[in-house]
This record gives sequence, C-alpha cells and structure tokens, in this order.
Amino acid sequence: MVNLKKIRVYCFLTLLIFLFSSEISAFKIECPEYEKGNFFYYSSVGILNQIKNDCFIISDKTLKRNGSTSYHGLKRRHIPQSEFKKGAVVGYKLNDKNEITDIYLIKKSFD
Repeated sequence: MVNLKKIRVYCFLTLLIFLFSSEISAFKIECPEYEKGNFFYYSSVGILNQIKNDCFIISDKTLKRNGSTSYHGLKRRHIPQSEFKKGAVVGYKLNDKNEITDIYLIKKSFD
C-alpha cells in the first residue's frame, strides 16, 4: 500500500515537471508594444494547432471562440485572422465562460 502511494506521488511529480519544462516555457513571452506600461496578462500561451469555425485548438486543448474574438499582434493592435497559422506561438485571454476573447500572435512559428 505504501509503495502504491509513493508511485502515485512520483507519477504526479513527473507530470508536473513535464508540464513546466515543455518547449513553450523556454520561450520568452513578450507583452505587446502598445500595452507596455499597462497591466497586461495572458490567460495562457501555447502552440496553435488549428483554427475551426467555433473554436481554436491550442497545445492540443480545444477552446471555444467568443462571438467577437479579436486578433492581435505584438506591434499592431489588430491583425487579420489569416496571419495565424499552424505552429504559431499564441497568447490568449479567456472570459468567465472559458471562451477566447482576444488572441495574440507572439511568434509565427516555434522554430
């Protein structure tokens, strides 16, 4: 019984280490130039896998779009959705319904 508990703790700690040592955590996350000096945050960041009509898939996680999702760059406040491609590093903000309200193109691809 004690060994099973130790194995579970070990697995949990290994999972945490994996999550916090992923490639994205090594990437320098920047604040958009037009937000410098203001309080600014991303709800999270990740690698864009796919954009669908009603959702985004970011780092293998499906997130719903808000009806008025805004697309931003680091230098320009508004950019076209077409600039967001598979493999891009993105930051996003969520509302209280876990819908993406704003998505930021941090880097065109994570190479």
